[in-house]
Amino acid sequence: MPLKPALLKKLAGTFPSNTMVPLHFHGLDAFIRIGPDGLAWQLFLGKLDTSGRIRGERYVRTYKLDPDGRVIKDHWDLKGRAS
Repeated sequence: MPLKPALLKKLAGTFPSNTMVPLHFHGLDAFIRIGPDGLAWQLFLGKLDTSGRIRGERYVRTYKLDPDGRVIKDHWDLKGRAS
C-alpha cells in the first residue's frame, strides 16, 4: 500500500532525536522511529495488538542530505510485514 500524501507530510517534519513516536492516522496505529538527525527513517503502520506491537506493514525511508542539512532526495520503501 503506498503512503498517502497527508501521512508523508506528517513524516516530513523533525522530531526529537533517537526516539519512537506513536501516531494515529485514519484509523491505523503507527510508530515512527526517529534517527539521530531528527528525521523519521522507519515506519510501522497497522493495528496495535494486545502485546503493544504493530501488526501491518513496515516502511524504511531513504534520503540524501546536502551540506546544509536539507533533504535533496527522499522516498519510502515498503519492506514487508511488521509483527
